[in-house]
Amino acid sequence: MKTITFCRRNEKAFTLVELLVVIAIIGLLAGLIVSLSGHAIEKSRLSRVQVELKNVETIIQSYKEKKGFYPPDNPASTVTNQLFYELTGTIYDPLTAKFKTVKGSEQIFATKVASTFNVVGGFVNTTQDPVENPVFSFNFSPGQYATNNAGITFLICPVAGTNMMTSGGNLINPWNYNSSNPANNADSFDLWVDVTMRGKVVRICNWSTTPIAP
Repeated sequence: MKTITFCRRNEKAFTLVELLVVIAIIGLLAGLIVSLSGHAIEKSRLSRVQVELKNVETIIQSYKEKKGFYPPDNPASTVTNQLFYELTGTIYDPLTAKFKTVKGSEQIFATKVASTFNVVGGFVNTTQDPVENPVFSFNFSPGQYATNNAGITFLICPVAGTNMMTSGGNLINPWNYNSSNPANNADSFDLWVDVTMRGKVVRICNWSTTPIAP
């Protein structure tokens, strides 16, 4: 009679300690991946804001070449500035006493211009007849500007920061602008925005960039 022998293989199983070590290593790797991913996202946001800064700078310089001077600012507030209206150009309607942007539908009463931006006589870059007396006009994309709950439109940064305004149900972060008394660019203008990254406030500006701490 043929004898059949069943042999049990000697298989080594993981011990509890080994399993815990493996789990700990996986946890560390996962945390490292998440950290690197978050850092990459914030670096991408930083680059985006810097690109937006350069774009607005270029448009302001084009305004200067066209008009012979930089767009005026609000002497009482760098945040609540009229930069959007000056760079888009406006048409004044004396019948309604309103300013309307040349390439858009944004409108603002002349009385609100004076009270909001602390200027007399309305916007500088404006006309009553855009055919006979054209003005400098740039068409911003929707993501570059927004209108707050008071009906005032501002150039905005795509990243949240410290000087937030309410626009509908959202918060917007407007650019700061100073051309009448710039502290850092005496011969031109200061343009900046404060953004929040990794729990720190980072200032993106046209005189320097504050690095993000590692």
